[in-house]
Amino acid sequence: ITSLALIFFGRRPRLVAAVLFIGVLALLPPRRADPTARVQTFVLDEFGDSVAWPLPVVLASLVPEVELARFSTLLAPVFPFPTRGALLREVRALKPFDNAVTREYRLVQSLGLERAAPSVLPFQAAQQVGAYRNLHAFTVILPKYLQTERPAPVIIFLHGYLGHFQFYESFWQSQDEAIVLIPATQDLLGLWSAEDLTHALGPQLDHLSKLVPLDRSRLHLVGLSNGGSGVNLAMKTRSTQFRSMTWLSTWVEERRPAGPLPKLAIISGQEDSIAANNRAASTWWREQGAVVNERRFAREGHLVMVTKRAEVLDALVSTLRH
Repeated sequence: ITSLALIFFGRRPRLVAAVLFIGVLALLPPRRADPTARVQTFVLDEFGDSVAWPLPVVLASLVPEVELARFSTLLAPVFPFPTRGALLREVRALKPFDNAVTREYRLVQSLGLERAAPSVLPFQAAQQVGAYRNLHAFTVILPKYLQTERPAPVIIFLHGYLGHFQFYESFWQSQDEAIVLIPATQDLLGLWSAEDLTHALGPQLDHLSKLVPLDRSRLHLVGLSNGGSGVNLAMKTRSTQFRSMTWLSTWVEERRPAGPLPKLAIISGQEDSIAANNRAASTWWREQGAVVNERRFAREGHLVMVTKRAEVLDALVSTLRH
């Protein structure tokens, strides 16, 4: 945009500035969700009302997440990532530019999700240092088949470490079984608190119910990686609210709550040290009388959600059906 402006209007600085301003506006995602879109991302204030995205967050979205992913994998061997252990080893093993993560972002781009709403990552980064603490962000994905007169089940997907990625939206848009609600923690750590769960199950579900009819008797909870902390917490305090609970590439706590158990699913790669207790945990939960859908993928690690995308999605959806 800058080059074109200088070529055609180089001697007219006001025109150059105007062209640049219009060009930036054209690249910015909208500050409010499109009510006709399948994927909608919202920000709620302390009263549970939807508000516009903060302008600095919208401006930060000028740098697409896909470019961050490509840059990270390119510099993975030398970049001091804020992580360690198995996850860091897998990230460093990815091929630069062309890998399972960047391929998922190509789907994000082809679906038009990249500019449909601001990236949640800069919003969470700002919250981590104390800004916008009165606001909560979340994404809603509506299935294609959805009919407004028929209440639909809801999957609540808890993201993991490093925050709410846009490729979660393209991943879940591939299914038509349920509405998907993706809440965001107020930081990039993805460690879920009782307050986080309360907000997701309260104001966020309430806002969703204003958009489409939903069936609160068919809530399904899925926690990825650090998001498993939310599943473990919900099992202790809210197990009767969910039809099913799924641990995806995460540690499974063995603590049976009082009362009836929901259906359970435990999904991971066999080489994932973060999910090292999954086989033993599956056995333990079955001994407690639970129905467990266990899927462990041979020769796969922590990134199995993208390396075995179709198979993992099928395992997740099959838990809803049975």
